[in-house]
Amino acid sequence: MVECEFFHKQAMERLLAIHGVPPADVEVKHMTGTTKIAGDNLKFTYTTPSREELLSDPNPLLLNHGWFTTGEIYQGLANAVAQRGKSVITYSRSDRPSLCDINPLVVVQAAKLMSMDAWAVMRKIKDEMGHKSFDIYGHSLGGRTSVDIATHKPEYIGSVLLDGSCGLNRYGLRKEIQLLFGEFIPHELLPSIGRLALLNAPQQTAKTIYRAIHSPLRTAAEGIDAGTANLHEGLQKLSKMGKGRIAIHSQQDAFFPLEAVRHDSHHLFNIFEVRRDPCSQHIAPITDPEDTADIIISVLDQIHKRKPELSLAA
Repeated sequence: MVECEFFHKQAMERLLAIHGVPPADVEVKHMTGTTKIAGDNLKFTYTTPSREELLSDPNPLLLNHGWFTTGEIYQGLANAVAQRGKSVITYSRSDRPSLCDINPLVVVQAAKLMSMDAWAVMRKIKDEMGHKSFDIYGHSLGGRTSVDIATHKPEYIGSVLLDGSCGLNRYGLRKEIQLLFGEFIPHELLPSIGRLALLNAPQQTAKTIYRAIHSPLRTAAEGIDAGTANLHEGLQKLSKMGKGRIAIHSQQDAFFPLEAVRHDSHHLFNIFEVRRDPCSQHIAPITDPEDTADIIISVLDQIHKRKPELSLAA
């Protein structure tokens, strides 16, 4: 426990650093916009280095957030990745209730709606800014969204990065519910409240809770999707297409334990990267965005160097 407290203190120091004034050569700028899909308004933020010459990668990174979260909660990660030369797109649904929130069909269409949200934002950016290709990152439930988009719109996708993703082990819904209430909430989420509060202003946290409350059907359905997802078939399709497939995982992930994920899915990826921090947890992309940004840039560099050899045997 003392060792973990040391690593968590380091993460806190990194958070404090990125919330201060960054050096002039790593400042970022934000462009915001809106689009609409299935009667729901989507807000997105395009984060990029402040000076064009600092942009080292032309493909922006579409960031698909996890369950019970919003794109705003990952803005610290978006800033950190942009400071390293890669543009990032985050997005969130409107704060106001929509028809989707009261439609009973959302229970069976939650995964499809999440993919529609992400694709609507990506298409808006593509049309207005002229991007022809995107890398796509998904944390937790966002991993399912990322694989779904990549298999249906492969012509627009370079590489897929799954960070602590659902659908990579074979536990099933009952086991995942047990892990959620027996391990993740008491042993990871509650002890991290201080770090989460530091990263996200109280107003933003309140917005996240409000979204979950005003759309309980959708929130519950998305949680069920996280527990029942199986991404193996989609990843095999991406392998045949020659798409880069990267897994990032924390050593102490209480939601999707590392050893089960590695045992069931290691073979599906070109790169399977485990965080060096022995106390890293499922919510590391939110609580330690600097380290996560370093990993994202590093693994993408490796993939770009290995492009001709990406396709694995089925």
